Amino acid sequence: MKGQKVGVSRLASVSHLTAQSILQRAGVTGVTIIQTGGIPESTAALSSGNVAAAMVPPPQSVLLREKGFRELVGAKQLREMNIPFVENGLATRRSYAEKNSEQVKRFIKASFEGIRRMFDNKELTMKTIAKYTKITDEKMLEESYRFAVDAISKDATVPHDAMAALVEQLVNLKSIEAPAAKKFAPTAYYENRYVNELEREGFFNKLWQ
Repeated sequence: MKGQKVGVSRLASVSHLTAQSILQRAGVTGVTIIQTGGIPESTAALSSGNVAAAMVPPPQSVLLREKGFRELVGAKQLREMNIPFVENGLATRRSYAEKNSEQVKRFIKASFEGIRRMFDNKELTMKTIAKYTKITDEKMLEESYRFAVDAISKDATVPHDAMAALVEQLVNLKSIEAPAAKKFAPTAYYENRYVNELEREGFFNKLWQ
């Protein structure tokens, strides 16, 4: 990959930060990150040979494999690399959360009950994916489900190291100014209080029994 181009949807996006983390962990240098505009565009760039690799999730990754492309790092391998990273989360204003803590906790509970259903009910999950993505190909649905199971964590807390690493990456990419980043500790960007309260109440222990 050294000296090659790698396609990501947009600079400073999740796909960009993930690609950068993978390359750094693998010790690969001299790679040029190319902004394609989106996942379909990244797929097209790889298919046409404009980039040597691209960040492409299912179902597009299935189509690429059927064309002979090889998956270098999948969701499972990414997790095994133990890279501190924040990809998904729930967001609200801090002022709202502080005034409506029970609503926030109920929303977290509902979200993780949905995640539990995903792990427990493959058929329902695949039907849901098909409904909202309009995908009908069984192989693509199967791959999308596998990707979700491998990618989604059962741990609801935001790891401090992951958030600190994210801030550092964004500073390096000049997406945020270094002086501004120094004014706030990484804890200013996330709040585990509500998850910790649910943990003490036994919600997660009961959920994953």
